[in-house]
Amino acid sequence: IPPSHPRYDPTKLRGPNQWPDKKVLADFQTVMEAYHAKATKIALRLVQLLALSLELNETYFDEDFQEPVATLRLLHYDKRKSEPEKGIFACGAHSDYGIVTLLLTDKHPGLQINYKGE
Repeated sequence: IPPSHPRYDPTKLRGPNQWPDKKVLADFQTVMEAYHAKATKIALRLVQLLALSLELNETYFDEDFQEPVATLRLLHYDKRKSEPEKGIFACGAHSDYGIVTLLLTDKHPGLQINYKGE
């Protein structure tokens, strides 16, 4: 989000993206922006399907998602716990917010769901 945008607010992490040097990762920004756009489109489709499941019009929620707060975080959920003093930084227990969370999964364990304290 550029400084001229009405939603610009660095205190709420709403500002310009920080990209790695193109000399190091030439296509990273292009790939991530394309991935983000596709994931955002999928999330909107899921919201539309949610509306249908509630017996509402398919586009019932669309106006609320014209400018979605769609955050892409590249996290690796490791089995190890964070131990910053040893240089181990992991994504600790947290709750996602919003209406939809999409996770790209693979054969490697790490992410767990805490349901009623279990």
